[in-house]
Amino acid sequence: MCGLLDGYAQPIRVGSFDVGSPQHLHVATFTGLFGNVHASQYNLLSCNLAADRVVLTATYNSIVALAVVSLAKQKVLFEQDYPDTPNVVTAVVVAPNGLNLAIQHAVQPPRPSQSPSPATCESSLQRSGQPQQICRVAPVAAAPPPVPTSVDLYSLIGTPLSIGRIGDRAVAGWSGDGSRLIVETPNGRGSFNGFQVLRVRDGHIVWQTDENLTGVTSAPGLTSVVVQTSDALHSKTTIQIIDALGRPKRLETSGQLLP
Repeated sequence: MCGLLDGYAQPIRVGSFDVGSPQHLHVATFTGLFGNVHASQYNLLSCNLAADRVVLTATYNSIVALAVVSLAKQKVLFEQDYPDTPNVVTAVVVAPNGLNLAIQHAVQPPRPSQSPSPATCESSLQRSGQPQQICRVAPVAAAPPPVPTSVDLYSLIGTPLSIGRIGDRAVAGWSGDGSRLIVETPNGRGSFNGFQVLRVRDGHIVWQTDENLTGVTSAPGLTSVVVQTSDALHSKTTIQIIDALGRPKRLETSGQLLP
């Protein structure tokens, strides 16, 4: 097991131990990690002790930096800062095997310019005969959702290495062995028109549907993925296993898919 020590303090310290002997705590300290960014929070996204790979992020509203480290060597293997620009990193998704990751880039549209709304006031008389005035102000328009632009894919076996890029889709998950990627296809209105299961090595679409993705899970080492979908009205839920060849098998059960 792994965890961040001392909360959000620097230097970044990662503690790890075997569940069979939790009294033997190993602490790795990474002095200077995330020192070039302003962050309010640090996160440990995944930890594979057998492969000696840990993925960490620093966030401030969005993800501002990412790092892959070795605990045994107390060494930073990969570190990337993301400047505060309209093209932000909105998600980092690690495969269940801890050896593949996807970095989601997206454009954050500017918030609509809006002049302060004038207050609308109404007057009424209380039972005491005293006048009472109630004023209301229209709420400020919410910021539009980020628009996915690309997903950068990396293998963490050995030295972290770029293995591809997927355009104009949002990453939702991985198969357990890192060979399949689950992505959603934006409809341009802040939501998605279904999703796809892609073969990572060549981007081939193994399986797709226009239903809404509501859950996805897999287990380390497995190529198959389990997906939960719902129809447009969210009135019907389906759970299916998608195998390595893209063949779906519906589970005749009801309930909620848990990762």
